[in-house]
Amino acid sequence: MTEQTKEKVRNIGKLIVFIVKISAASGIAWELAKLAGSKHPYLAPLSVILCVQTTVFQSIRYSFHRLLGTVLGVTLTLWAAGSMVLNGWTLALLLALVCGFGLLIDRTESVMHEVALSVLLFFALQKQSDLYGLDRIRDTFIGLGVGLAVHMLIYPPNFVKPAERKALALMKSLSERFAEAADWIQSGCSDEQKKAVQSALRTFGKNLFQLEKQMEQAAESIQFNVTAPASQALMRQNLNRIAMMKQGTAYLENTLNVVSEWNSTGTLGEPERKQWAGLQRTIGLYWINPSPKAADLSVSSLELRRMDAMPDEPLRYSSAIFTDTSALLKQLYRLS
Repeated sequence: MTEQTKEKVRNIGKLIVFIVKISAASGIAWELAKLAGSKHPYLAPLSVILCVQTTVFQSIRYSFHRLLGTVLGVTLTLWAAGSMVLNGWTLALLLALVCGFGLLIDRTESVMHEVALSVLLFFALQKQSDLYGLDRIRDTFIGLGVGLAVHMLIYPPNFVKPAERKALALMKSLSERFAEAADWIQSGCSDEQKKAVQSALRTFGKNLFQLEKQMEQAAESIQFNVTAPASQALMRQNLNRIAMMKQGTAYLENTLNVVSEWNSTGTLGEPERKQWAGLQRTIGLYWINPSPKAADLSVSSLELRRMDAMPDEPLRYSSAIFTDTSALLKQLYRLS
């Protein structure tokens, strides 16, 4: 089974868990609302379905907005429901007034949505049932409470491991970029091959940016999450991996430019090509299995390479590559 197929299976599994959670929570919320005396028990599972979001943190934030919007909408509309005639114009006026007043309390767009929804439903349904306003507030409490409890305690979403899989795949990809750069150096530093290496490196940079966004969601997924303690160390490792890959990408981009300029002078000979290409391959191997020992050995190897440098090697270019490489490996040693 390919990694792509495995990821599809994982996503289907997550959706199945989501369906089971909102189904069970909705049923529990409905029954609790009925036990509490609600004449509109459907309002409780409605809150369940709306409050269960991608992460526990998002669910808590949305639940707060829904609860605040519901209370504001119902309480501020209560005075007008009995005296105003229900039509489009009175509804528009009431929405503008209540939402405008709600701005004084909270300026969140999602809260305004909930205020407007509560105004509409309360204004329309309160005339049919005097208990609608009370039921809406009480059932919202019940639905949000049940939804959050189920979401937090039963298989809470945790995106740290998927982010780790993406990070490990990118580290392997970065190793391949170093190997391509080594091939380019050893084969003569042609402009065409350089463009291909740079294009692959730009694509890698875009994927790394996407990983950073995925890591932000992973960090959010372990907030208010009962499984968070076991994921904290893994999260730190993932952040270190991103930092290392950023260092490696910047280093490789600069090395391509330095070697290209060196080659244009006509002084980059075959021994130097072999030496620096070998160094890129050595660094490339680090990304497959990063460790302090691997980085430390690479630093030692680099020191030996510099000592063996040819006397007539242009000092400006070799020193630039040496300095950048030494700085990179020391950073990798620190982050490993």
